Amino acid sequence: MKKRIRDIILFSFIGIVIYFVFKDDYQEIFVSLKQLSVSQFIVLMIIEFVFLVFDALSCFILLRKHSKKIKFKDTLMLTFIGIFATIGTSNAGTIPIQSYFLYKKDIEPNFSLSAMTWECIFYKIGVLLLSIIGLVFNYEWIKKRIPDSLWIIEFGLFICLGFIIVLIGICSWKKMGDLIIKLLNKLPDKWHKKIETIENQIHRIYQSSKDIAFDWRTNIEVIGTQILRILSKTLLIYTSMVFLNIDVSMIQIIVLSIFMLLIVGFLPHVAGLGPIELSFVILFSSLMTSTQSHTALVLYRIFDYFIPFIMSVFVTVYFKKKIDKEKRVS
Repeated sequence: MKKRIRDIILFSFIGIVIYFVFKDDYQEIFVSLKQLSVSQFIVLMIIEFVFLVFDALSCFILLRKHSKKIKFKDTLMLTFIGIFATIGTSNAGTIPIQSYFLYKKDIEPNFSLSAMTWECIFYKIGVLLLSIIGLVFNYEWIKKRIPDSLWIIEFGLFICLGFIIVLIGICSWKKMGDLIIKLLNKLPDKWHKKIETIENQIHRIYQSSKDIAFDWRTNIEVIGTQILRILSKTLLIYTSMVFLNIDVSMIQIIVLSIFMLLIVGFLPHVAGLGPIELSFVILFSSLMTSTQSHTALVLYRIFDYFIPFIMSVFVTVYFKKKIDKEKRVS
Protein backbone atom coordinates (compact mmCIF):
# COMPACT_ATOMS: atom_id res chain seq x y z
CA MET A 1 0.00 0.00 0.00
CA LYS A 2 2.82 2.41 0.91
CA LYS A 3 4.53 1.74 -2.41
CA ARG A 4 1.30 2.37 -4.30
CA ILE A 5 0.74 5.67 -2.49
CA ARG A 6 4.35 6.67 -3.22
CA ASP A 7 3.92 5.79 -6.90
CA ILE A 8 0.70 7.81 -7.11
CA ILE A 9 2.43 10.84 -5.56
CA LEU A 10 5.43 10.53 -7.88
CA PHE A 11 3.22 9.94 -10.92
CA SER A 12 1.16 13.03 -10.04
CA PHE A 13 4.33 15.08 -9.57
CA ILE A 14 5.69 13.96 -12.94
CA GLY A 15 2.34 14.77 -14.56
CA ILE A 16 2.37 18.29 -13.08
CA VAL A 17 5.96 18.89 -14.23
CA ILE A 18 5.18 17.65 -17.75
CA TYR A 19 2.12 19.91 -17.89
CA PHE A 20 4.07 23.04 -16.99
CA VAL A 21 6.90 22.12 -19.39
CA PHE A 22 4.55 21.63 -22.35
CA LYS A 23 1.68 23.99 -21.51
CA ASP A 24 2.84 26.76 -23.89
CA ASP A 25 3.45 24.37 -26.80
CA TYR A 26 0.36 22.13 -26.83
CA GLN A 27 -1.23 23.80 -29.86
CA GLU A 28 1.93 23.80 -31.99
CA ILE A 29 2.71 20.19 -31.00
CA PHE A 30 -0.78 19.11 -32.07
CA VAL A 31 -0.51 20.96 -35.42
CA SER A 32 2.91 19.43 -36.15
CA LEU A 33 1.76 15.89 -35.34
CA LYS A 34 -1.40 16.34 -37.42
CA GLN A 35 0.72 17.07 -40.51
CA LEU A 36 2.43 13.68 -40.41
CA SER A 37 1.37 11.19 -43.07
CA VAL A 38 0.15 7.63 -42.55
CA SER A 39 3.30 6.30 -44.25
CA GLN A 40 5.49 8.20 -41.78
CA PHE A 41 3.60 6.69 -38.86
CA ILE A 42 4.07 3.24 -40.39
CA VAL A 43 7.83 3.81 -40.75
CA LEU A 44 8.10 4.80 -37.09
CA MET A 45 6.06 1.72 -36.12
CA ILE A 46 8.44 -0.49 -38.09
CA ILE A 47 11.53 1.02 -36.43
CA GLU A 48 10.04 0.50 -32.96
CA PHE A 49 9.10 -3.06 -33.85
CA VAL A 50 12.71 -3.70 -34.98
CA PHE A 51 13.81 -2.51 -31.53
CA LEU A 52 11.44 -4.99 -29.89
CA VAL A 53 12.65 -7.77 -32.19
CA PHE A 54 16.27 -7.19 -31.13
CA ASP A 55 15.13 -7.24 -27.50
CA ALA A 56 13.37 -10.56 -28.06
CA LEU A 57 16.34 -11.92 -30.01
CA SER A 58 18.77 -11.28 -27.16
CA CYS A 59 16.40 -13.16 -24.80
CA PHE A 60 16.10 -15.98 -27.32
CA ILE A 61 19.90 -16.40 -27.57
CA LEU A 62 20.22 -16.62 -23.78
CA LEU A 63 17.24 -18.90 -23.16
CA ARG A 64 17.97 -21.17 -26.10
CA LYS A 65 21.08 -22.36 -24.26
CA HIS A 66 18.92 -23.75 -21.50
CA SER A 67 15.97 -25.11 -23.46
CA LYS A 68 15.77 -26.05 -27.12
CA LYS A 69 11.97 -25.92 -26.82
CA ILE A 70 11.94 -22.14 -26.53
CA LYS A 71 10.94 -20.40 -29.76
CA PHE A 72 11.52 -16.86 -30.98
CA LYS A 73 7.80 -16.09 -30.86
CA ASP A 74 7.90 -17.02 -27.15
CA THR A 75 10.61 -14.46 -26.40
CA LEU A 76 8.73 -11.87 -28.47
CA MET A 77 5.69 -12.48 -26.26
CA LEU A 78 7.98 -12.30 -23.24
CA THR A 79 9.15 -8.85 -24.37
CA PHE A 80 5.58 -7.53 -24.64
CA ILE A 81 4.59 -9.07 -21.31
CA GLY A 82 7.64 -7.37 -19.77
CA ILE A 83 6.47 -4.01 -21.15
CA PHE A 84 3.02 -4.53 -19.68
CA ALA A 85 4.43 -5.55 -16.30
CA THR A 86 6.91 -2.65 -16.19
CA ILE A 87 4.28 -0.02 -16.90
CA GLY A 88 1.31 -1.70 -15.25
CA THR A 89 3.07 -2.55 -11.98
CA SER A 90 5.78 0.16 -11.91
CA ASN A 91 8.50 -2.54 -12.26
CA ALA A 92 7.33 -4.45 -9.16
CA GLY A 93 5.78 -7.31 -11.13
CA THR A 94 8.15 -7.49 -14.09
CA ILE A 95 10.39 -10.33 -12.87
CA PRO A 96 7.59 -12.44 -11.29
CA ILE A 97 5.33 -12.17 -14.36
CA GLN A 98 8.12 -12.88 -16.86
CA SER A 99 9.39 -15.75 -14.70
CA TYR A 100 5.89 -17.25 -14.62
CA PHE A 101 5.62 -16.97 -18.41
CA LEU A 102 8.96 -18.77 -18.83
CA TYR A 103 7.96 -21.37 -16.23
CA LYS A 104 5.02 -22.24 -18.48
CA LYS A 105 7.64 -22.76 -21.22
CA ASP A 106 9.57 -25.22 -19.02
CA ILE A 107 12.26 -22.71 -18.00
CA GLU A 108 13.11 -22.92 -14.28
CA PRO A 109 12.56 -19.68 -12.28
CA ASN A 110 16.21 -19.64 -11.18
CA PHE A 111 17.50 -19.65 -14.75
CA SER A 112 14.83 -17.11 -15.79
CA LEU A 113 16.08 -14.70 -13.12
CA SER A 114 19.68 -15.29 -14.15
CA ALA A 115 18.96 -14.81 -17.87
CA MET A 116 17.06 -11.55 -17.26
CA THR A 117 19.92 -10.28 -15.09
CA TRP A 118 22.49 -11.08 -17.78
CA GLU A 119 20.36 -9.43 -20.45
CA CYS A 120 20.35 -6.28 -18.30
CA ILE A 121 24.15 -6.53 -17.95
CA PHE A 122 24.66 -6.92 -21.70
CA TYR A 123 22.35 -3.96 -22.40
CA LYS A 124 24.34 -1.82 -19.96
CA ILE A 125 27.59 -2.93 -21.61
CA GLY A 126 26.18 -1.91 -25.00
CA VAL A 127 25.15 1.52 -23.70
CA LEU A 128 28.54 1.98 -22.01
CA LEU A 129 30.56 1.05 -25.11
CA LEU A 130 28.52 3.29 -27.42
CA SER A 131 28.63 6.16 -24.89
CA ILE A 132 32.43 5.94 -24.60
CA ILE A 133 32.79 5.92 -28.39
CA GLY A 134 30.39 8.85 -28.70
CA LEU A 135 32.19 10.84 -26.00
CA VAL A 136 35.72 10.18 -27.33
CA PHE A 137 34.93 11.14 -30.94
CA ASN A 138 32.67 14.09 -30.10
CA TYR A 139 34.19 15.45 -26.89
CA GLU A 140 35.04 18.94 -28.20
CA TRP A 141 31.63 19.35 -29.82
CA ILE A 142 29.87 18.19 -26.64
CA LYS A 143 32.03 20.48 -24.50
CA LYS A 144 31.15 23.42 -26.73
CA ARG A 145 27.45 22.68 -27.35
CA ILE A 146 26.21 21.17 -24.07
CA PRO A 147 28.89 22.02 -21.46
CA ASP A 148 26.39 21.93 -18.58
CA SER A 149 25.46 18.32 -19.41
CA LEU A 150 29.02 17.00 -19.75
CA TRP A 151 29.39 16.20 -16.05
CA ILE A 152 26.08 14.30 -16.10
CA ILE A 153 27.32 12.18 -19.02
CA GLU A 154 30.65 11.47 -17.29
CA PHE A 155 28.86 10.67 -14.03
CA GLY A 156 26.55 8.34 -15.95
CA LEU A 157 29.56 6.48 -17.39
CA PHE A 158 30.94 5.79 -13.90
CA ILE A 159 27.53 4.72 -12.56
CA CYS A 160 26.94 2.43 -15.54
CA LEU A 161 30.41 0.87 -15.18
CA GLY A 162 29.90 0.36 -11.45
CA PHE A 163 26.50 -1.20 -12.08
CA ILE A 164 27.99 -3.64 -14.58
CA ILE A 165 30.86 -4.62 -12.26
CA VAL A 166 28.54 -5.24 -9.31
CA LEU A 167 26.07 -7.32 -11.34
CA ILE A 168 28.80 -9.39 -12.99
CA GLY A 169 30.31 -9.91 -9.54
CA ILE A 170 26.97 -11.13 -8.15
CA CYS A 171 26.55 -13.51 -11.09
CA SER A 172 30.05 -14.99 -11.15
CA TRP A 173 31.78 -14.36 -7.81
CA LYS A 174 30.19 -15.64 -4.61
CA LYS A 175 32.18 -13.28 -2.38
CA MET A 176 30.65 -10.27 -4.11
CA GLY A 177 27.14 -11.50 -3.33
CA ASP A 178 28.12 -12.27 0.27
CA LEU A 179 29.59 -8.76 0.66
CA ILE A 180 26.40 -7.10 -0.63
CA ILE A 181 24.25 -9.23 1.68
CA LYS A 182 26.52 -8.33 4.62
CA LEU A 183 26.15 -4.61 3.84
CA LEU A 184 22.37 -4.92 3.45
CA ASN A 185 22.08 -6.64 6.84
CA LYS A 186 23.40 -3.46 8.46
CA LEU A 187 20.20 -1.65 7.46
CA PRO A 188 17.41 -1.11 10.05
CA ASP A 189 15.19 -4.07 11.00
CA LYS A 190 12.22 -2.69 9.06
CA TRP A 191 14.07 -3.66 5.86
CA HIS A 192 14.55 -7.27 7.05
CA LYS A 193 11.84 -8.82 4.85
CA LYS A 194 13.07 -7.08 1.68
CA ILE A 195 16.67 -8.00 2.49
CA GLU A 196 15.66 -11.66 2.76
CA THR A 197 14.07 -11.47 -0.70
CA ILE A 198 17.16 -9.81 -2.19
CA GLU A 199 19.46 -12.34 -0.49
CA ASN A 200 17.43 -15.20 -1.96
CA GLN A 201 17.58 -13.64 -5.42
CA ILE A 202 21.36 -13.11 -5.20
CA HIS A 203 21.92 -16.78 -4.33
CA ARG A 204 19.60 -17.91 -7.12
CA ILE A 205 21.32 -15.70 -9.70
CA TYR A 206 24.78 -16.95 -8.73
CA GLN A 207 23.77 -20.62 -8.79
CA SER A 208 22.15 -20.32 -12.25
CA SER A 209 24.69 -18.03 -13.95
CA LYS A 210 27.55 -20.47 -14.52
CA ASP A 211 26.30 -21.56 -17.95
CA ILE A 212 26.14 -17.96 -19.14
CA ALA A 213 29.02 -16.25 -17.32
CA PHE A 214 31.84 -18.01 -19.17
CA ASP A 215 30.19 -18.65 -22.53
CA TRP A 216 32.05 -15.93 -24.44
CA ARG A 217 30.46 -16.69 -27.80
CA THR A 218 26.94 -16.26 -26.44
CA ASN A 219 27.98 -13.15 -24.51
CA ILE A 220 29.41 -11.49 -27.64
CA GLU A 221 26.32 -12.42 -29.66
CA VAL A 222 23.98 -10.88 -27.07
CA ILE A 223 26.11 -7.73 -26.66
CA GLY A 224 26.09 -7.31 -30.45
CA THR A 225 22.30 -7.75 -30.50
CA GLN A 226 21.91 -5.21 -27.69
CA ILE A 227 24.05 -2.68 -29.59
CA LEU A 228 21.79 -3.07 -32.63
CA ARG A 229 18.80 -2.70 -30.30
CA ILE A 230 20.19 0.55 -28.89
CA LEU A 231 21.01 1.93 -32.35
CA SER A 232 17.46 1.16 -33.53
CA LYS A 233 16.16 3.26 -30.64
CA THR A 234 18.43 6.17 -31.64
CA LEU A 235 17.18 5.78 -35.23
CA LEU A 236 13.60 6.16 -33.96
CA ILE A 237 14.51 9.48 -32.34
CA TYR A 238 16.36 10.74 -35.44
CA THR A 239 13.57 9.69 -37.82
CA SER A 240 10.97 11.39 -35.60
CA MET A 241 12.91 14.64 -35.90
CA VAL A 242 13.35 14.28 -39.68
CA PHE A 243 9.60 13.73 -40.14
CA LEU A 244 8.97 16.91 -38.14
CA ASN A 245 11.26 18.83 -40.54
CA ILE A 246 13.80 19.58 -37.82
CA ASP A 247 17.19 20.27 -39.38
CA VAL A 248 19.62 18.09 -37.40
CA SER A 249 22.77 16.00 -37.93
CA MET A 250 22.19 12.25 -37.84
CA ILE A 251 25.47 11.56 -36.01
CA GLN A 252 24.81 14.22 -33.38
CA ILE A 253 21.28 12.94 -32.72
CA ILE A 254 22.49 9.35 -32.43
CA VAL A 255 25.24 10.37 -30.00
CA LEU A 256 22.87 12.43 -27.83
CA SER A 257 20.29 9.62 -27.93
CA ILE A 258 22.88 7.19 -26.58
CA PHE A 259 23.74 9.65 -23.81
CA MET A 260 20.03 9.94 -23.03
CA LEU A 261 19.80 6.16 -22.57
CA LEU A 262 22.92 6.32 -20.38
CA ILE A 263 21.44 9.02 -18.12
CA VAL A 264 18.05 7.29 -17.92
CA GLY A 265 19.80 4.22 -16.52
CA PHE A 266 20.53 5.81 -13.12
CA LEU A 267 17.43 7.98 -12.63
CA PRO A 268 14.34 6.74 -10.73
CA HIS A 269 11.10 6.46 -12.65
CA VAL A 270 7.44 5.58 -12.21
CA ALA A 271 6.06 3.15 -14.80
CA GLY A 272 8.76 4.24 -17.26
CA LEU A 273 7.92 7.95 -17.04
CA GLY A 274 10.11 10.85 -15.94
CA PRO A 275 13.82 10.30 -16.73
CA ILE A 276 13.44 10.00 -20.52
CA GLU A 277 11.34 13.16 -20.76
CA LEU A 278 13.77 15.09 -18.56
CA SER A 279 16.99 13.93 -20.26
CA PHE A 280 15.48 14.30 -23.75
CA VAL A 281 14.60 17.96 -23.21
CA ILE A 282 17.94 18.74 -21.51
CA LEU A 283 20.08 17.19 -24.26
CA PHE A 284 18.16 18.06 -27.42
CA SER A 285 17.09 21.60 -26.53
CA SER A 286 20.65 22.67 -27.37
CA LEU A 287 20.13 21.73 -31.04
CA MET A 288 16.63 23.11 -31.64
CA THR A 289 13.90 25.33 -30.23
CA SER A 290 12.03 24.21 -27.14
CA THR A 291 8.86 23.70 -29.19
CA GLN A 292 10.70 21.45 -31.64
CA SER A 293 12.27 19.39 -28.86
CA HIS A 294 8.91 19.03 -27.09
CA THR A 295 7.17 17.97 -30.31
CA ALA A 296 9.92 15.45 -31.11
CA LEU A 297 9.67 14.09 -27.57
CA VAL A 298 5.90 13.60 -27.81
CA LEU A 299 6.20 11.85 -31.19
CA TYR A 300 9.04 9.66 -29.96
CA ARG A 301 7.18 8.65 -26.79
CA ILE A 302 4.04 7.76 -28.75
CA PHE A 303 6.00 5.01 -30.51
CA ASP A 304 8.46 4.23 -27.75
CA TYR A 305 5.98 4.05 -24.88
CA PHE A 306 2.25 4.28 -25.61
CA ILE A 307 1.90 2.09 -28.70
CA PRO A 308 4.12 -0.73 -27.29
CA PHE A 309 2.08 -0.62 -24.08
CA ILE A 310 -1.21 -0.91 -25.97
CA MET A 311 0.20 -3.86 -27.93
CA SER A 312 1.45 -5.44 -24.70
CA VAL A 313 -2.06 -5.32 -23.21
CA PHE A 314 -3.39 -7.48 -26.05
CA VAL A 315 -0.46 -9.93 -25.77
CA THR A 316 -0.86 -10.21 -21.99
CA VAL A 317 -4.62 -10.73 -22.24
CA TYR A 318 -4.02 -13.44 -24.85
CA PHE A 319 -1.51 -15.16 -22.55
CA LYS A 320 -3.91 -14.97 -19.57
CA LYS A 321 -6.77 -16.46 -21.61
CA LYS A 322 -4.47 -19.25 -22.75
CA ILE A 323 -3.50 -20.04 -19.15
CA ASP A 324 -7.13 -19.96 -18.01
CA LYS A 325 -8.06 -22.36 -20.79
CA GLU A 326 -5.28 -24.76 -19.77
CA LYS A 327 -6.51 -24.66 -16.16
CA ARG A 328 -10.08 -25.50 -17.22
CA VAL A 329 -8.88 -28.41 -19.36
CA SER A 330 -6.70 -29.80 -16.58
